[in-house]
Amino acid sequence: MRERIAPLRLPHHQEADVVEELGQELEERHARAMREGQSAEEAAAAVSRELAAASFSAEIRAALATPPPAAAADGGLSPSGGGPLGGFRDDLRYAARLLVKSPVFTLAAVVSLGLGVGANTTIFSLVSEVLLNPLPVHEPSHLVSLFTTDAKNRDRFQGFMVMSYPNFRDYREQGERVLSGAAAYQIVPLSLTSGGEPEQVFGEIVTGNYFDLLGVHAAVGQTFSFTAAEDQQLGAHPVVVLSHGLWQRRFGASPTLVGRTIEIDRRRFTVLGVTPAGFRGVNALAAPALWLPVSTRKEILTGFTADNFDNRRALLLNVVARLKPSVSIAQADAALGSVAAGLEKAYPQDNDSRRVAVTPVTGLNPEFRHDVSLAGAVLMGVIALWLAAAG
Repeated sequence: MRERIAPLRLPHHQEADVVEELGQELEERHARAMREGQSAEEAAAAVSRELAAASFSAEIRAALATPPPAAAADGGLSPSGGGPLGGFRDDLRYAARLLVKSPVFTLAAVVSLGLGVGANTTIFSLVSEVLLNPLPVHEPSHLVSLFTTDAKNRDRFQGFMVMSYPNFRDYREQGERVLSGAAAYQIVPLSLTSGGEPEQVFGEIVTGNYFDLLGVHAAVGQTFSFTAAEDQQLGAHPVVVLSHGLWQRRFGASPTLVGRTIEIDRRRFTVLGVTPAGFRGVNALAAPALWLPVSTRKEILTGFTADNFDNRRALLLNVVARLKPSVSIAQADAALGSVAAGLEKAYPQDNDSRRVAVTPVTGLNPEFRHDVSLAGAVLMGVIALWLAAAG
């Protein structure tokens, strides 16, 4: 090929580009001829005839002297022929050749695009999960979260903290004028040894009215339901409810699992049922694998949490409540504020300066809002720096 274009007396760098472009073009014509039914020998002969044609050098000289044609303004045929998409196909071929010639640039472009798309997808998924999609429970708009606030520690967790078990029980009992019920839960790490290799999972230890309050019914078997008095019967209810995902992934979605026992933290628990697909609890940032009743706390909890579970000063539990019909968040906040004032008076050492805050449970919990916003900003900053470096 270099011999055929030698009479053109091209500069060395231009000659190399022409040879490479023509080589790829002739390879494409050879492959196209074979796709059309020609043998390898026939296709090679056809390409050789084109290369040997008397007009070959003249065509190359004319092409080099003519600037690349612009696309037809009216969207008609490309000057290069091939129908309305002929020019588009030429552009694609040219772009592909440039990418092959510059692998470092290609890698940077692909990685940058992947990071950008991935970051946007992740952020939108998070926003959709915690802010846009309603919880898969009965009347989620009536659910609220109860948080402890402390006038002396306004900067801690953005001013919103969890609640002690004794205070939770008092708010549940004394808030009946505005609340139809309240439940508490705590996320705990657990070791699951049944159904396969030992696995670390996150579960929730919850009060016995948790599923009733949310209006969640089991997809298989049943959920548990215990009274406040039964919650105090420690060790009396060694049962567990599995998430739909864990049931499918680890136990093969076996319907016969209900009624059998599985080992969690080296203790046996009877499987009562499986939650519906898509149920993740009420904490948008967590996806528990299973739920245990609070009466099992002596078997499950360890360390500070186990030693201080009944300590009114120890803030350990998340609280979700359901408003009574026609009760607004502001009304509930005012009513429970009166309860908080009474608890401070009754237990001044434990509840000094502590109040309660009522927030919608379908949004992002206030204690996590700053952290999630910061994480999103950091992620977008990393992407921006990468794109700048790649550019």
